[in-house]
Amino acid sequence: MPTVLPSQVSNLIADTGYAVLLESYAAEPAFYPMFTDVRPMSESWSPGGHKEVLQSGVEQLEEIEFGQEIHGSSVGGTRTAYMKTRKLSRMISFPEEIWRSQNAQAVMGASIASLARTWGQYAIVKKDQIVAGLFNNGALTAGSVGDFKNHWSGETGAVDGFIYDGEPFFDGAHLDLAGNSYANYLASGALSASTMANIYAVMSAENNRDERGERVSLRPDLLMVPADLRTTGIELLDSELKPGGSNNDINANRGLLSLIVNPYLTDSTGWFMGKKEGVRVYDSGVPVFRENFNARTQSVEVYVSTYISVGVVNWRFWTGIDIAAS
Repeated sequence: MPTVLPSQVSNLIADTGYAVLLESYAAEPAFYPMFTDVRPMSESWSPGGHKEVLQSGVEQLEEIEFGQEIHGSSVGGTRTAYMKTRKLSRMISFPEEIWRSQNAQAVMGASIASLARTWGQYAIVKKDQIVAGLFNNGALTAGSVGDFKNHWSGETGAVDGFIYDGEPFFDGAHLDLAGNSYANYLASGALSASTMANIYAVMSAENNRDERGERVSLRPDLLMVPADLRTTGIELLDSELKPGGSNNDINANRGLLSLIVNPYLTDSTGWFMGKKEGVRVYDSGVPVFRENFNARTQSVEVYVSTYISVGVVNWRFWTGIDIAAS
């Protein structure tokens, strides 16, 4: 088999790597699109990260009499959610002794195909871990700079560790711009029919406010649990009769929420209720191959890269229960 010159590596990647990478990346669907608002990385792209200006909204509609003057509404203040773009990458280097060898095409082609298969799987896993980190560590009162990465070079308004209001994602004292306080965190509360009903009531009837304190529609439709709570979640949401009941009472929670069993959640008793729209993800999708010739080492370097930005754009859309705050 012929040698592979550095200028020919891109063709070798196209022939042996991309098809495997695409197949591997799509083989096991990611979990994060099930519970986040995923958008293409090209949307609102800027070097370093994404800035989401969150409008506080306008005043509620006012009932007036026919012929009465219509009053104007002011636009309230804003908050900004920052989401650093995170690059996920890995490289392999082929020394001169390999790419100049007579069987270079076979050796390098097999290596690239094997790496593409592994890196495609790892890309999904890594993205799932990053997004799950917002939930696993979202109640930490000291914040979590490793999960809530908001700051990038040249951006002075962002603070790492917290969400856009300066608080943990899950907190007992979120303030809106009008000064009203809300909670989307319950320190303890085993997953049960009564606790689930209480959380649903709080989210839909108390936290259903915009930044001005005006009432909005908020109907949670997701229940996300770790693998340890899978059976409990199924019983609560799919059973015709009330779980644990003895009087043939109907299960009032049946079909209320869609169950997501997320294996990347690390707290065996923690669980979450919410809606996709509360967390936004910008995703570049399938990793992309690149190649480079290192003149200093006379090596051919082949690497893949993919990108993701993730952040909370509305804490009201999620509540965390029985997760650690320290």
